[in-house]
Amino acid sequence: MVKLSVDAFGSNGFPRAELAEAVNAKFSATSYVGPEPTNSARTILKQYLEMVLGLDKHDDLGGTEKTSWLFGDEDRGQNEVDPFPDQNSQGNHVREPHASVLVAATAILCLACSRISPPNPSLANRAAKSCAAKLGVVCNIQDSGINSSTVRLCKKVMEYLLEETKVSSVDFSTPTRNKVSNRMEFLEAAIWLLRLCAEHVLAIEVTQNSFDLSQTRQGGSWSQLKYESFLATHLGELWSHGDDSCRDVVLNLSTTRQLIETNPLLGLGIFTSSHPKTGATTSASLTSMEYPKQVIELLKSIRPVVRGLRERGDQMDASLYSDENNSHLPLESGRALTVTYLESLVGISTKTSSNNLESPNNLSDMHNELALLLLEGVLAEQCDDKSEGESQLGSIYRSKLRRLLGWSNAVNPETLMSVLPKSFLRERALVLGQLGRHEDALRIFYCQLGSLDLALEYCDARFEKISAQHASKTNTQERGDSPRLSKALECPYLPLISVALQAHDDSDRGIESAIKVLSLRKDKIDRSAALRLLPKNIPMSSLSQSFLVPALIDSESQARRMEVVAALLRAKYIRLKRTLTETQIKSQSSIHAVPGLRSLNLGQPIYTSKPFKARPSSLTSYNFPDISITKYFFPRYVVIQASVFNCAPHMRNKSLGDVQLVVAESSEDALLPSIHIPIKTLPPGMTGSSWCVLAASPQRLDISAILTCEMRYNIIEVDSTTGAPLSFNGGHGIPTKAIVEEIQDIEIRRAEFEGLSRLD
Repeated sequence: MVKLSVDAFGSNGFPRAELAEAVNAKFSATSYVGPEPTNSARTILKQYLEMVLGLDKHDDLGGTEKTSWLFGDEDRGQNEVDPFPDQNSQGNHVREPHASVLVAATAILCLACSRISPPNPSLANRAAKSCAAKLGVVCNIQDSGINSSTVRLCKKVMEYLLEETKVSSVDFSTPTRNKVSNRMEFLEAAIWLLRLCAEHVLAIEVTQNSFDLSQTRQGGSWSQLKYESFLATHLGELWSHGDDSCRDVVLNLSTTRQLIETNPLLGLGIFTSSHPKTGATTSASLTSMEYPKQVIELLKSIRPVVRGLRERGDQMDASLYSDENNSHLPLESGRALTVTYLESLVGISTKTSSNNLESPNNLSDMHNELALLLLEGVLAEQCDDKSEGESQLGSIYRSKLRRLLGWSNAVNPETLMSVLPKSFLRERALVLGQLGRHEDALRIFYCQLGSLDLALEYCDARFEKISAQHASKTNTQERGDSPRLSKALECPYLPLISVALQAHDDSDRGIESAIKVLSLRKDKIDRSAALRLLPKNIPMSSLSQSFLVPALIDSESQARRMEVVAALLRAKYIRLKRTLTETQIKSQSSIHAVPGLRSLNLGQPIYTSKPFKARPSSLTSYNFPDISITKYFFPRYVVIQASVFNCAPHMRNKSLGDVQLVVAESSEDALLPSIHIPIKTLPPGMTGSSWCVLAASPQRLDISAILTCEMRYNIIEVDSTTGAPLSFNGGHGIPTKAIVEEIQDIEIRRAEFEGLSRLD
């Protein structure tokens, strides 16, 4: 690369020493003089770097697979590591160079793009962005693997690129681009190079200076919105990276303050871009309150420029900064900025749990800070004339305060209660609810505010919260009885009935209100507990039409639904059970597939007998299934397979359970029963295999041995239509009868251990 650069730029036309040191070039490359630089040599250098960096879109030069000669041993020292090692020599994979070499090659490519004729600013910008995407946010040089020579190289190339953007005589004309857009491409490439070297402060200064310079030109390269978006993206990436040094840069830069002042929505996104935007949680967590507190202090001290704010805000996505009633909080003060930041931090804007603050104290501090700021906003926006009420901005602050108090569990209620004015009745009721004083809260809604709707809304919120808590604990969000579970533990509507009965001097009005609550929330309320609260002298007619009859209809409907659900679950169970049974039977069909025999390491059998029918000793057996016996002989074992076909005439609607062949007695001590593997369930009309293993000592065996065997099984009644057990007890049903059938004796001959040839 050094030699090609000398050919392209001349011996002293580029940062030669920095490049040689960055790529650790050998002496022959650093002392190379080269011919007179030409445009064709610069084009070759551009094509070479474009190819090895993976930027050749059309693969005109053959791709990375054909470029191994470009970094041959003749270009490196004896002890030098290949700067572009091939990760897989057998495939066409993009090579991953060392960070210093990657950045150095990118910088030289940007320089070549500015020196060729015509210049190629688009490729320079694309190369710098691609390199930044590979390395990510570089916070400090020590941890990035980029050496100091590469940093100096990038800074000098940046100076060359900035010089090129100032030279008006350079011909930037291409068929599709104008001079302004080309200057912009080179400028962005220079800024990306600085970011690659962790020179973020300098990169932001260059960005700001170029914008200030473009404002003095007619047709400058930066528009206001593009400049602010570019700057906000850079600062947001630094903040989201999580490194302390990067966050200190963002907080201490005057540019951050200026951006928030001129475009609060974009500026605030610097700190909120890492917060979850949906119901998902974020993996990043703050172990201390250091940075949130610094951000809060910064935002409080800022006074945004109000002129043109709403026009810009309307053109941009403000969904993050709106509440559920679409009441946008204008970002016209430090208080509004801080409120919006805290809403995003604690997760209220997306209804996300505040688990990005690990410490409970940190969580409570943030919620308290947000609540006090919202209260301050309400008080600050109250009109002097009380008859006029509060301003529109004050209404937004009040709406957000009520939303926080109804949503958050981390606000300190004692602290907030001590500062809430007595006229803030709804807010005081919500705080009382957080203290667990739900009846007192409902008295405010129902008695002092005179609103049954507000009281029901409060109870509905509690019901949803209780249901969600129990659902998360049991992980049964889809269970039909989860609402009943929450009502049985704590019904939030019962305190409202008590308050309604006690609130009126006229008992009839209180009873009427209580019955209204029963009728409006009959599907959620604990009906029996609610009825016990009512006076005993209430006539049945006053309850029947509004509550009892609808409740009875709802109960019957729910019972029918449960019956349907039970039938569906039973059908699903039957289907799964049959699939499991078929799989188990199939797994025991072959000697080498039986899981219980794998530990014996049997190998191939010495001899396998022909199957023969097993007959019961008693001629009067009506339930005996069709059984065939096969014997397998191994050096140390005899394995007997009993293939059972459930087809007895008297067993049409019966399954067999725990079917097994048992060797009850052996005439020789050389054959001892070892393992019995039963058939767990054998439905009607199906065939399965039971296995019996005997440990054998063939050398101790006489000519033959006689085995006295039994077939043991249970008879299980099944449904004639579905074939499912009539009872689900134990997963196999209740056996109606246990059967033990003695079968004819089985003979084991010593010659069978020696193979079929000795038997003929």
